[in-house]
Amino acid sequence: MSNKYSDEEILQALAVNDSEVIGVLYEKYYKMMASHLYQLGCETEDIKDIFQETIMVIYDKAQSGTFKLTSKLSTYLTAVSRYKYYKKYQQDKTLSSTEFNDHELADLPKDIEYFEEQEKMYQRIFKGLELLGKPCSTLLEAFYIHNFNLQQVAEMLNYKNYDSTKTQKYKCLEKLKGILTKLN
Repeated sequence: MSNKYSDEEILQALAVNDSEVIGVLYEKYYKMMASHLYQLGCETEDIKDIFQETIMVIYDKAQSGTFKLTSKLSTYLTAVSRYKYYKKYQQDKTLSSTEFNDHELADLPKDIEYFEEQEKMYQRIFKGLELLGKPCSTLLEAFYIHNFNLQQVAEMLNYKNYDSTKTQKYKCLEKLKGILTKLN
């Protein structure tokens, strides 16, 4: 489903209220965005909200008819979600620093090179997870992307106990490192 849309086609579909494209955005970008936000320290329950707010920013921009994408859509979405996260963090922690409104956020990807490098890294990791196969990919995604603790992972994957799950996670990480080295 998601591979049949280019970035430009996604924006055009959003501009004409094509509801299928929202699912495409989730399918194509949610895992990458969730992983990025989690690395920033975002709480798991906030990731969905931030991603949804990010989708609304791109939707509003596409609806405006004047928006011109100057980077890859994934890079743009990463930039917006990052600033949405920082905005939320500032509000939650009542930090005194610059506030951004949604329109300013949408025009912010000044550090596109950073996001493009991040995107390449995430694509490599997800390709590695794909090549790793199950159950290792399931274990690592549950632990690192969905933020389950090892006891929850053990129960989910029917491992004997915490220690066997910890050992399996280590073995899976080692396999993934080997795959990622070969992908270089």
